[in-house]
Amino acid sequence: MSSTCPPPDNQRGFSLLEILVAFSILALVLTLALRLFSTSLRSAGQSADVSRALLHARSRLAAVSALPLRPGHDSGTFADGDHWQTDVRRWQDPAPDAVPSPLPIYRIRVDVSWNDGRTHHLSLSTLRVPPGVR
Repeated sequence: MSSTCPPPDNQRGFSLLEILVAFSILALVLTLALRLFSTSLRSAGQSADVSRALLHARSRLAAVSALPLRPGHDSGTFADGDHWQTDVRRWQDPAPDAVPSPLPIYRIRVDVSWNDGRTHHLSLSTLRVPPGVR
């Protein structure tokens, strides 16, 4: 004769409600973790884009500075599709009572723009005295 007796209290299983709560918490934690991961990936991609644009702008500044400085405007596209514009102008001190410089000082500005679904823009500028002028 076999009798079925209820299991002791310390061997009970989980109730359906406890399982639903556990799965809800798990789903919430996984959703937050995936959102955090995707935000981190997006930030890393944007950081790489800005670093690349900065390298492009610095290389254009170096290239323009190596040439004889003449006022003018130039533009082009890098091999990766980023666009650049270079503007060279004679610099004048904006202060109203500034003493004019005896040296020809030029302001070189490089603008780099790229598009990753939205257009982004980075600008660098510097002041230079033409080589050989002292």
